Amino acid sequence: SLNVPAVNAELTRRAYEAPNLAVPFRVVEGKFESFQVDVPWTRITSRPVVLRARGLRIIVEPYDHLNGRGAQQHDGGGGGGGGGEDGGPPQGIRRGDAVRSTDGGHADVAMRKRRERRSQTLHYADESRRRANDLRKLAAMDSDEGGEGGA
Repeated sequence: SLNVPAVNAELTRRAYEAPNLAVPFRVVEGKFESFQVDVPWTRITSRPVVLRARGLRIIVEPYDHLNGRGAQQHDGGGGGGGGGEDGGPPQGIRRGDAVRSTDGGHADVAMRKRRERRSQTLHYADESRRRANDLRKLAAMDSDEGGEGGA
């Protein structure tokens, strides 16, 4: 197995934005104390690749990669804790999206937004799997036709 350690590193913008993925969020900030990847090369098909992170902190915001629209400007101020303690919406929820319920909380709106983002993520993942499967089928058909052409 190959171990690749990284210590006290800061994620580069290109790495944590993942521009190729159509996930409905982008990473605003990311740091980790240590990160380790264990790849079992001799048993790569039967053993899992293990990722370990210590001191990981990632802040994400909603972002539509297809339309290039993101959330309102991230305000790095405040305590930086879990969000929502100052009476504002929880972190990751735009102020315009958070509508106070009758009890004064944002939990229902935040939960609905998380479900919507999760649903979009699953939709994009399913679409990617379908496209990959179609490409595999096309490649298999091309290789079959190439083998039969000489007979």
